[in-house]
Amino acid sequence: MEGTTLAEEENKIQRIDSIKSRLNDNIDEKERVNLLLALAEETHITNTPYALELSNRAHVESKELCYKKGQARSLRLLGICNWLLSHNEEAMTALLESLWIFEDIEDRKGEANTLISIGNVLNTMSDFEQAVGYFFQSSRIFQLLKDKKGQGEILNSIGEVFVNIGNYNEAITYFNKSTRLFKEINDKRSLAVSLKNIGIISLKLKKTEEAQAYLDRSITYAKDCMDAYTEAESLNYMGQAYELLTDRDTARDIYFKSLLKCQEIGFRRGEGMVLLSLGQLFFDEGDNKSAEQYIQEALMVAEMIKSRMDICKANNYLAKIYEQKQDFKKALLYHKAFYEEKEGLVSKDISNKINLQKQSFEVNSVQKELDFYKTKYEEIMKAFKDLQSLNVSLQTELDLKVRLNAELSKQLGGKDQEHRRDYLTELYTIRAMDSRLKQVFEKVKKSKGELSVGIIQIDYFATINQKFSSKVANDVLKTIAQHLKDNLRSRDILTRYQGTKFALMILDMKASKAFVYCEKIRQAVEDYRWGAIANGLKVTISIGLSDDLSVSGYQELIIQAETKLKQPGKSVGNHVRY
Repeated sequence: MEGTTLAEEENKIQRIDSIKSRLNDNIDEKERVNLLLALAEETHITNTPYALELSNRAHVESKELCYKKGQARSLRLLGICNWLLSHNEEAMTALLESLWIFEDIEDRKGEANTLISIGNVLNTMSDFEQAVGYFFQSSRIFQLLKDKKGQGEILNSIGEVFVNIGNYNEAITYFNKSTRLFKEINDKRSLAVSLKNIGIISLKLKKTEEAQAYLDRSITYAKDCMDAYTEAESLNYMGQAYELLTDRDTARDIYFKSLLKCQEIGFRRGEGMVLLSLGQLFFDEGDNKSAEQYIQEALMVAEMIKSRMDICKANNYLAKIYEQKQDFKKALLYHKAFYEEKEGLVSKDISNKINLQKQSFEVNSVQKELDFYKTKYEEIMKAFKDLQSLNVSLQTELDLKVRLNAELSKQLGGKDQEHRRDYLTELYTIRAMDSRLKQVFEKVKKSKGELSVGIIQIDYFATINQKFSSKVANDVLKTIAQHLKDNLRSRDILTRYQGTKFALMILDMKASKAFVYCEKIRQAVEDYRWGAIANGLKVTISIGLSDDLSVSGYQELIIQAETKLKQPGKSVGNHVRY
């Protein structure tokens, strides 16, 4: 493959020149948006700030044209570029908005790619459980679409989660699988990432020469496809390999080379990693002054980009430095910061949530498949047969979740955890409440009591997002969530379901009685002074209800309730149906 490098680089330059030339022609406005996005996709690795600017222009223009696919694609690229530049919060905002639009226009591949990107941001922010949830959702879609590149990226991402929780043997299994896939489709850029990851594992396992071989190949491939991010990361780990071989002069030179590259491309996350490596090297050499300088800089970068793992490492090193300097007051301060960060890093309900994903992930995925195929029964049956022969079966996914749970439980040390709440609304997600919902459903069914499940959907949410802004849309979601909490009984169970939907379990009420209860909630939302959030803003909700306790689980009630929202021939929006 190395022999094609020059030709590939020339082809890339020709593609970029061709796109720029066409942008200067008198072209259709939608085609202009598509060309801006094509140019951003070609350059987001080699010139991220430029790609960010292009994506922003494409987003503004696609919004003016009411071109939803253009909006979704531009938002996803804005998210990726912001993530590469370590602007994690901006990345999350753009990617969540992109996901809503892809779901709205039923673009499955766009949805899957965005789910990966969200998972990558969360993994960077050390929110491993949430990241895994997004990776699994994406994995199911890529398998249905038979997209090998997407499947390979998921394998890589899951492997990176295992690296972050210290299970290197499990991680290497996933990296080896992704490497085989990328070789099969001849994807050099993705192959560079996989080889880098295998090199990191070899380094962790003290297989230094093996690590150098993998990292050297990763650097070669990264240079071939002009991926400065992967090249910079691989150089940092190559420096660590030389340090293990006690060749500190070479290690130092490589670290500075990596640092310079990170600073040139604005790769703050990589910059923080290299600063930590340099700080540790100087600490090991007994140069505490230089060590302190570099680690303080690393801490500043880590806090800026909210990289909790690097914050933890930096505080730990600074505590050791001040111990050696016999400044025990400062040492104690940094020790305390280290343990507080470590506590938050390993104990924030990750174990519980991964375990609770087992059933709910399957239910959510099946529901999406039903929405996707709708009434095409024959295609659903074909998809079902295809699922049985997929490389990564559902059982493998469930086994993986169990292993993740066991691994994280070791770190938690048996401490009680709170369930993870949704990123925007601070409500429990339906995955987090799966066991509770199942328990309540089975208890009511056994006692022959009454229970209804409602699905609450914000009407025309994509239009709100398009007409106003993503910030207004986020405020609407948060306000609706708070409004629902304020108007519900304490014994009812409210969760964030998916996209713009909430799930509500109403105890001691059949659907006919729950209708009256929910109608009051619907009216309260309609009457709320939405103009306080944005001038001219109006928001309504629709609610579908089901109370059929003959079904086997609450998940089927959810599907029935969603069906009520979409009854053909009836008015759309601002209603309650059962």
